[in-house]
Amino acid sequence: MTCARINPVAVFALVGCFFVCTSQSQPNEEVRPIDPHSSLLFLTLHGRSQPNEEVRPIDPGKAIERELPAGQTHSYTIKLSVNQFARLLIEQQTFDVVLTLRTAGGQQIVALDNPNPNGLESLSWLATAAGSYQVQIRAAQPTTTGKYEIRLEEARAATAADKDRLTAEQLFLEAERLSLTDKPRAMEKYEAAMQLRRTLGDRFDEAVLLHAIGRLWAASNSPEKAQEAYRQSLALFQSTSGEGWDSLFANMSFLYTVMGSKQKALDYLADALPLVRALRNRRLEAVLLVGIAKIHADLNQAEQSLERQQRALQLYRASGGRGGEAVTLTNIGDADLTLAERKKAIQYLNQSLLVMRAVGDKSMEATVLFGIGYVHNLLDEPQKALEYFEQALPLFRALGDRNSEAYILNFTGGFYVGLGEYQKALDYIEQALLLFRAVGDRNAEAYALLYVGGINCQLGQSGPCLALQQQTLPLFRSAGDRYGEATALGSIGALYWNQGEQQKADEHLQQALRLWQALGYRGGEANTLTNLAFLAEKRGQLESGLAQQRQALALHRVLGNPSGEASALYGIARIERARGNLSEARANVEAALALIETQRGQYTSPESRASFLATQQPVYSFYTDLLMQLHQQSPIQGWDGAALQSSERARVRSLLEILTEARIDIRQGGDATLLERERRLQQQLNAKEQARLQLNRSKVNQEQTAAVEKELRALTAEYQEVQAQLRARSPHYAALTQPQPLKLREIQQLLDADTMLLEYALGDERSYLWAATSNSLTSFILPKRTDIEIAARGFYELLIAPDHPDRKLLPAKAAALSEMLLKPVAAQLGNKRLLLVTDGALQYVSFGALPAPKDEVGRRKDEKKLYPASLVSHPLIVEHELISLPSASALAVLRQEMAGRIAAPKTLAILADPVFSSSDSRVNGASAGTTEKAVATSLRRRATDEQLQRSAEQSGIKSVELRIPRLPGTRREAAGILELISDSERKQAFDFDASRATFTSAELSQYRFLHLATHGLLNSTHPELSGLVLSLVDAQGQPQDGFLRLHEIYNLKLSAELVVLSACQTALGKDIKGEGLVGLTRGFMYAGAPRVVASLWKVDDKATAELMKHFYQAMLGEQRLRPAAALRAAQIAMAQNKLWEDPYYWAAFVLQGEWQ
Repeated sequence: MTCARINPVAVFALVGCFFVCTSQSQPNEEVRPIDPHSSLLFLTLHGRSQPNEEVRPIDPGKAIERELPAGQTHSYTIKLSVNQFARLLIEQQTFDVVLTLRTAGGQQIVALDNPNPNGLESLSWLATAAGSYQVQIRAAQPTTTGKYEIRLEEARAATAADKDRLTAEQLFLEAERLSLTDKPRAMEKYEAAMQLRRTLGDRFDEAVLLHAIGRLWAASNSPEKAQEAYRQSLALFQSTSGEGWDSLFANMSFLYTVMGSKQKALDYLADALPLVRALRNRRLEAVLLVGIAKIHADLNQAEQSLERQQRALQLYRASGGRGGEAVTLTNIGDADLTLAERKKAIQYLNQSLLVMRAVGDKSMEATVLFGIGYVHNLLDEPQKALEYFEQALPLFRALGDRNSEAYILNFTGGFYVGLGEYQKALDYIEQALLLFRAVGDRNAEAYALLYVGGINCQLGQSGPCLALQQQTLPLFRSAGDRYGEATALGSIGALYWNQGEQQKADEHLQQALRLWQALGYRGGEANTLTNLAFLAEKRGQLESGLAQQRQALALHRVLGNPSGEASALYGIARIERARGNLSEARANVEAALALIETQRGQYTSPESRASFLATQQPVYSFYTDLLMQLHQQSPIQGWDGAALQSSERARVRSLLEILTEARIDIRQGGDATLLERERRLQQQLNAKEQARLQLNRSKVNQEQTAAVEKELRALTAEYQEVQAQLRARSPHYAALTQPQPLKLREIQQLLDADTMLLEYALGDERSYLWAATSNSLTSFILPKRTDIEIAARGFYELLIAPDHPDRKLLPAKAAALSEMLLKPVAAQLGNKRLLLVTDGALQYVSFGALPAPKDEVGRRKDEKKLYPASLVSHPLIVEHELISLPSASALAVLRQEMAGRIAAPKTLAILADPVFSSSDSRVNGASAGTTEKAVATSLRRRATDEQLQRSAEQSGIKSVELRIPRLPGTRREAAGILELISDSERKQAFDFDASRATFTSAELSQYRFLHLATHGLLNSTHPELSGLVLSLVDAQGQPQDGFLRLHEIYNLKLSAELVVLSACQTALGKDIKGEGLVGLTRGFMYAGAPRVVASLWKVDDKATAELMKHFYQAMLGEQRLRPAAALRAAQIAMAQNKLWEDPYYWAAFVLQGEWQ
């Protein structure tokens, strides 16, 4: 149970969103918005000419019905004499139009747009000169196709009454203009115009003005007065032709809903239905039915809502109203969603999307895209949901719809909450929160606050978490939002559970459960039951917990919610194990894992898959522990082998997949737009990283840095999503067979007689070690995770710090850790090569520096031998080659990728001693003056501030100005290596040639070994920005990009058998649960290197040069040892040298990957 798994149900319900969106559009910038059915303006005509175009004449009383194709304009001509009065009506049948009136010479008089996409546009004017007047009609959205009807209602000699009508129209326009800035004056203008209309007996126009007055009262927070104005307006409309009811119905429904009288609104609209039917206007009847359906939905009467929507759909199709058809299809999808017919909802929404795109309605297209994403989210298909949200977001932004943009951002944040990427989630949700506040959507703001509170909980800020979530309860209650109230109660209950306040947790969860049941929302009920069951298990109430989990399971299955089903199955498994029913527990957890594996497969991004798997590690760990418990009961049944397979199943799955993917080019034949977007994002990522160095470390600029880092996280997410889309659309990727974790026998087939696999899995209650050879498997129980990790960190901290005040404790720390990790398997080690698959903090441990375990009589195995008086007596490296592996299954994939590869023709390419500063003596005319400033500027543009500063300091670069120090020892290191290789077999790139351009050139694919001796930068927060520092200036001291980042390393194509990263901390990275360290090593493996030598900490460059000399002598000299054996020989030689015997100098480097 987790306090961040919030289910924001009501605020995201599509019912209200879709209906409201149908009555909104964005007027063109050049258009003055007017009331839906007003007659318009008194104008004196004069003008200039415009090129002639084909026009149709309009005769009085004659109607013309036409379809306007997207992007086109229809033109009409009306002949008028001096002092004639004209009134033109356009009925918008399926889309929103803009009406433009021009003189005979082509001069524009006015352009008008009714924001309502349906209903009448009306234009009246007085001709002060004889001639032909042009009327042009175009779509408000240029990509829209639709139908309309135009007719010249009147063309006759003006009367005194007509002049009063035009005065009323002018007053109306002035009122419209003032309505946003001066509501009292606007009201005066509206009322003056209404009195004129009433005197003239223009009942329709009086109704329109009453409608406008109602809108103004509503905007002035006077709902009772608004209600009265609407009521009078409707009474007048009923005595006319019924035109103008579209917008009125929508506003009446809204007003009654706000006033808390939904049933009254429903009764009112139902009373209007026979009046509308008497008019035989199918489109208007459909509009009214949609309004009635909306209120049914608000009253949780889903079946009645669906019935009304389906009738409206028939009417829209009969009348040819495609826009209304699309809206109604959307609403039917929404009604099906309420009835949990989610697959059917997707079908209706996809039909609606096709219609919206056909008619070019971008606003509703965005809304439907959002709706489809929302339903996919409910169907536990978050990757598909995100794809639709990302299509909708730019449309909403282009439309200026900030409220809908906020919903998209909120859902995107929820996507990352589900992946456990809480900081990234917070970035999105905080953006949404600001937008909700800006548009005044208090209800949505409350849901966003719930999310923020849940994320704070996960980030360890329990105080703000509880406070934020508690402040949402009165907001929901005052708004009468019972869905929100139930959501908040459940979330607060989960938080109390995490804080150990079980009684408060139970009280809040029980309240939430009762509310969900009263509302009939089974999804909320199922989630709450699951959480209550976990709480019952914690309290030892196994029977009630089991009953609740089974209830939740049944509901999740009915709803088609695989993540909820997996959670319930996992909960049942936990309780069954506690009851001693291990077989039942195994069956349930295996069913849960099958669902989890299916869910994982829905993500196309390796990063998302890794993050998702990290959130599911407790389930995998439980399964492994359960299998080992079965092994304790039946040691000969092979349960320990199944547990080892389970351990493999939980490890580095994304690494296995990207290594398999490395053999194909997902970009070949890829979408050109996506490829260009990927390239652009790469540039933006680099630029954003470079910009951060321009910020110094003042308080103000720390805030600026935080903002830049937020932008960087957003760019990274977008970049990863583009790569995911490239994968999803690549036929080469689709044809790949995804690698599966190995079974025991397959693991053993990887091992020869001299090799043993040691695989560690750390658990909350106990940990495990499996020792596998080609023909045996032994398993051991180790201490729990916290005990091992405390010991591992204590050893590591002293090992990497020779000047640490407690360094004298290192031998004891090393011995204690060796006792934990190696003593259980001591009798089986012999002199075997050891493949180490580690977990958690053990990934930072140099096993070679641990003392070899004691034998049966407690004596060190080398007591009869003479070794230097090192801090570590008889280190493990003396007896064993040591190879680090992400998993045993990764070794199989590496071998598969190497199979059949033709060896590179030449031996070694080495890059060393780059030039980092224009003040370097190697630069022509070097000085510390102007040129140095240019380089400092370049550095500020090419690195980060706070993050890079931290990375640099971890790498031993402590200058505030980030003037990266030269590494002269790397030149000596390279010279010693090059002596072993003939000129024709080697490439050396020193000084300015040790550049990014050199390393990324195709020439390096000719070499078997690549050696990089330079600074490495570790970014454990953004591993994609970790990298290597090559020459930052050219021979003239001009700045150049010398940072080679991880995301760029992935794009290299290497033929090297071995890459040696003679730089600090290159073996480290971001630790993702289940995925391990994500850093430079896996980048080079993806680029084609089956083995990498890298370091766990920063080492003095003289010591590194000495180690590398011994390493290459052993590998390329007379011995011709394999890389793993050569590294062991080099480390032993260093340990036997009094100058370098401290393991700090020789134990940092490890070999990862294939040893053969």
